[in-house]
Amino acid sequence: MPLLLKKSFFVAFCLLMLQVPAATAQTQKDKNADKREDLWQIRCSAEENDPARECEIFQRLITTEGGQRVAEFAVGHPKEDPHARGVVILPLGILLTDDIEMQIDDNEKFRFKARYCTNQGCFAFIALEEKLLDMLKKGNRAKIECTAFNGKPIKINISLKGFAESLRKVSR
Repeated sequence: MPLLLKKSFFVAFCLLMLQVPAATAQTQKDKNADKREDLWQIRCSAEENDPARECEIFQRLITTEGGQRVAEFAVGHPKEDPHARGVVILPLGILLTDDIEMQIDDNEKFRFKARYCTNQGCFAFIALEEKLLDMLKKGNRAKIECTAFNGKPIKINISLKGFAESLRKVSR
């Protein structure tokens, strides 16, 4: 594929991702998504009896048409880290020079940076110290905002319903 065609495809893909309406945790067919308690799913790295097993909870936000991932927020307790860690995966096309902001309900905003991007999206890692983790457990909604390459804001809302209970299931 010629380089110009590859660049055009990439730009078109990024523009498509930026035009995605506010993402929801489920497709629009599921009108009761915010009322459900199973928005947070659990995934583990190995079988239950494996000593190397680590688990995390995650919520994936998808487009209403096509089921494409727009964003994902995962939280777990890595064995080598005393604190919980969050991973936010955002769409391609965000400005890496700008901060990403996360606000739990009406509390103060926390700022962090995307570390790298792959064809799966842009990855940011957050050390979830007790204050922030407590806000997530008690909160109703996390608002994540970043800036697209064209300067427009990207706003993503994540329901925290069921977060505390799901995290309890994977905590050490």
